[in-house]
Amino acid sequence: MLIINSEATAGEGADLAKMLKGLVDQAEMIRKAKTEPLDRVKKLIMDEAKAFVAPLEQVRVGLRQRLLTWESAKAEAAAAERERIQREAEEEAEALRREEEKKLARLKKPESIEAAKLEAARKQAVLEAERNAALASVMEPTAGARGMSASAGVRETWEWEIEDAERIPRQLLVVDTGLVKAAIKAMEGQGQNPRIAGLRLFRKQHLNVR
Repeated sequence: MLIINSEATAGEGADLAKMLKGLVDQAEMIRKAKTEPLDRVKKLIMDEAKAFVAPLEQVRVGLRQRLLTWESAKAEAAAAERERIQREAEEEAEALRREEEKKLARLKKPESIEAAKLEAARKQAVLEAERNAALASVMEPTAGARGMSASAGVRETWEWEIEDAERIPRQLLVVDTGLVKAAIKAMEGQGQNPRIAGLRLFRKQHLNVR
């Protein structure tokens, strides 16, 4: 290991660094000479593959969108039907409750009142059973379309878009290194001492061997 402790040894170090860089550059030239023909062949293969795949991918994307539209429409229709059944069942139950209240108001004997209450409870149970059966008949279309070798269904994922950048939690923010460097360069170009709030800017030395 070369110890740098004088101008002479520093000069030797610079010479050695330059020689090593020359060896690295030479190795890189040899690598490029060997790999560039392979890269050209690879590019030709990739271009041919892209030319073949592009129209297929276009058809696939369009088909997926049509399948998604179909499955979403089925899910919306099923949800609307379940809401209708639930709403009508609640309306029927409310109408039955009012009718039974009127009947109870006309009764005088305790045994008649008790019998009327039992009958009202029975009718409510029948209505609830009918509602549950109707809801069960409206299947949630989770399985989706099924072909001979494939099936298609709807799967939900979370997506996002910015509504208020000021309210985004700090732990979800990422500093853009490229923008920071561009800002420093712009301030230097204007003769300013670069300063960016929240960042500690400092110089780092790099050895330049020529």
